[in-house]
Amino acid sequence: MQYPLYEFYLKSDLSLEEIQKHYTEHFYLKTHGRDKAEKVLAKVSASSKMNELFETSLRRRVAPNYIDFSSVINGIMWFMFQSNSTQALAVLSAATAWNRKVNCIANLKSDKDLRDDTIKIFKKFSVYEDMTQKEFEDMTQHPVRMKNEGDDGHNYKSHLKTDVGSYHILNFYLACYHWHKQEDEIKRCPLSLPVQLIDVDKEDDIVDKYQVVNLPTLVLVDGHGKELHRWVGVTPTLEINQYLYDNGYTKQKPNKMNDIDSIPGLPPAIKEKLKDPQIMDQFVAILAEGGSEAQVKEKIDYLLGLKKKPDSTRDMERKIRSYIRRQFDIVGGEVLPEDGRYDDILTKMYAAKRLSQLNNELDDNKYSPEVAKYKEMASKNGISWYGIKFEEMKRALSIYRDGKSDYDDNF
Repeated sequence: MQYPLYEFYLKSDLSLEEIQKHYTEHFYLKTHGRDKAEKVLAKVSASSKMNELFETSLRRRVAPNYIDFSSVINGIMWFMFQSNSTQALAVLSAATAWNRKVNCIANLKSDKDLRDDTIKIFKKFSVYEDMTQKEFEDMTQHPVRMKNEGDDGHNYKSHLKTDVGSYHILNFYLACYHWHKQEDEIKRCPLSLPVQLIDVDKEDDIVDKYQVVNLPTLVLVDGHGKELHRWVGVTPTLEINQYLYDNGYTKQKPNKMNDIDSIPGLPPAIKEKLKDPQIMDQFVAILAEGGSEAQVKEKIDYLLGLKKKPDSTRDMERKIRSYIRRQFDIVGGEVLPEDGRYDDILTKMYAAKRLSQLNNELDDNKYSPEVAKYKEMASKNGISWYGIKFEEMKRALSIYRDGKSDYDDNF
């Protein structure tokens, strides 16, 4: 007999991405080749109409539903001549792509709401599957769970390779505010294992394999890519390093960098200065910026007041700060609410996203010839480009995200 997949997935406990994977592997590939499935995914990801829907959703802060996704799919001529099961897979793919590219930034729908809404596509397209009554009852009465490949129910840790060099961390990347917050954590306290950056916009196969739906996400894997642990959301790297050390994934003891009193060789007066969060942030920015030992020392001496800046250096610093501030003000003006209201959380998130993107772009000399010029000037004169940029990013967020017009603009 034929039974509706709508009811089956509604009673399962699979996430949206798990449903797409489960449907593809257990049902779709029974009647279609893998090449066909891959072609469907490629058509959806390459669709300009789908990307327009994503951009409109983010700009207007409105979450599309399965009908919106279906309408766009129907507008792609290729899908008009495909089976209902193929159109259902296409809509699932569109929904998961939206969740990964837009929802992780704007948080317009909960995972459950998006999942439950999208399951309705099976009902819309009348997707049924031949099963016995017992098979259907077993599936619906006992919720389905996805198992990791090679999961035999035993503790996998006992089979881990002893070579700690084989472990590394996957850092799933998207230019959004929360991801950059995690990067700030990593700059403040580097991870004790190698990190591989995964661009979620370009490496769908890896994102699908590890079923990443929220950012930031850090995944610990062994030399074979087997997931051992994951951290979702902004997580202190000291906490991650402690976990890695306690569980034998690294021999490097966690460096409690934030515990200023535990750092040997620092005079008490310097320790007190570094306890100021703003000074500490500047200190970390200088270390992250790098440079020669003499350049780093000079920047730290200026920061801690151990060395007075010459007037020429102060003038140059003002020019660099003026340039960076102007770039943030341009982007900030583009996202500033027309009604001047800052109580909309989605507007705040969009502002944070755009400013974070600019913050990242200003590290690249390709952004503008002026960037390369000013960064070189800063490096040669003991001025911290990262430090100024960090301060101006905080100022821009305060004004364009939080609506604080009384921010001190003097410099």
